[in-house]
Amino acid sequence: MGTETASDWLKKKELSNADIDFVETILTFTSTAKEQNNKLDGINKTLQTSFLDNKAEIDPNLTFSQFDKILGDNAYLLI
Repeated sequence: MGTETASDWLKKKELSNADIDFVETILTFTSTAKEQNNKLDGINKTLQTSFLDNKAEIDPNLTFSQFDKILGDNAYLLI
């Protein structure tokens, strides 16, 4: 059994590359916001302009429940 990346796992869930990019960006931006909370407005503006069809707002203290809601609100099924 080889090493599977998060991207590989998401592809197995039959998400498009654009959807995978969105999910990975949410996680990356959340991590960035923890270190640069003073740039939260800019991070959120970049997210919105990068993914016009998706709705999400980065919170540096994103919980799994909030992450799950973002995925649900954007019609992702990661079961």
